[in-house]
Amino acid sequence: MNKTYLKEKTDYLIEIFSKTRRYFNHAYEGFYQNKLSLLEKAEKEFIGLEKDTKALINQFIDITTQDKEEDKMLKILISISGHLERIEEKFKTLIATNKDMIKSGILFSNKAVKEVSHLYEALYDLLGDLADSIITRNDASINNTLKNIDSLRKSASQYTTEHEERLISGVCPPKSASYYLKMLDSLIEIIRHTKKIAQALHPTFHRT
Repeated sequence: MNKTYLKEKTDYLIEIFSKTRRYFNHAYEGFYQNKLSLLEKAEKEFIGLEKDTKALINQFIDITTQDKEEDKMLKILISISGHLERIEEKFKTLIATNKDMIKSGILFSNKAVKEVSHLYEALYDLLGDLADSIITRNDASINNTLKNIDSLRKSASQYTTEHEERLISGVCPPKSASYYLKMLDSLIEIIRHTKKIAQALHPTFHRT
């Protein structure tokens, strides 16, 4: 296998991470500003990006190597790319839910907006940390990222539980609650796949 070719594909994976992060921010702006046009723009961006990610996965799969370390790295890159593809799919689901909400004239409470914004902003940072970790392979940094992901997952679970309680008690209207919980489901799945990527980079989770 040509090492230069593998590096080129790894660099392209970093570029896809960068685009995922940028488009994710576009989706967040659409959510926060309650603008359908921004969400539609982000949706189109993710559709194109998902095709690029699928193509990259196939290119990684087609690479053959006789070197043990290169083979291990190749498997890690395939795993990362697969989870990134799942993240992109969940982003599209998230955007579709947000679009339906706007079209239905549903508005979130300030508390719900604050909670979803927290998850959006934290995930934006995590995607940047993961892209950096692919380059640096710094164990301490990956450990810290895993801790941040677990903390965010706990926050998301807490938001879900509290919102379900508000729904049962009649504080939260059923229609807005449904959209809120669907969005949280997508965000929680995105968090889950970010953890899978971090684990793929961590030596503890490597398979010989």
